[in-house]
Amino acid sequence: MNSVIDACNSYSFNVTFGGKRSLSRKNPDIEDLLLNFVQWCSGWSKFLDRIYQVPCFKGFIITTQAILAVYKELASKSEEFELATGLCNQDSVEHLFSKLRQRGGFNPNPTARMVQLSIRHILSTGYIQTSDKGNVQCSESEALINKPNQVIKTVENCMRANNVVAVDDVEDDVDDPDLVTELLDIHSDILEEYDVDINNVSIFQ
Repeated sequence: MNSVIDACNSYSFNVTFGGKRSLSRKNPDIEDLLLNFVQWCSGWSKFLDRIYQVPCFKGFIITTQAILAVYKELASKSEEFELATGLCNQDSVEHLFSKLRQRGGFNPNPTARMVQLSIRHILSTGYIQTSDKGNVQCSESEALINKPNQVIKTVENCMRANNVVAVDDVEDDVDDPDLVTELLDIHSDILEEYDVDINNVSIFQ
């Protein structure tokens, strides 16, 4: 495991010995080490009787495979290409070990229980997706991880196209109920697609 971590944290092309050498044709053992690691950790499991991988287990595989894929793609275009792997995954590695070693990195020998709790914390803060529902008006920004609610986006696009402004006070609501009815008729196909009950829309006067 230490050798794999060194292989994933090479920063200089001038290192000629040890594990922190760059991925290149002159260091084929580094590539073999990472390939063997992918095969080895693919068999890791949370349970003894079946293969069940938690997200952090899959993360080891995905990260290592991504490094190898980038290297193979660029090495196929230039035989002299060398990849300093530490530049590809520094944030991920530092994030992982900052959790495991805790106390600002001054815990060189965490117990098994501490490692278990640290990985649980990583999963709860980094992998559990939050809901895209809410009781406030959606912002104009796009979510990078969670898929935006398509119904909300469709309604906002319709409102923007017809210059409809959302209001907070019922007393300041639409003055012309016929306009709302007309808009519902125009976009009835879209609303029906998302199972919106048009007959149950209240119009305040």
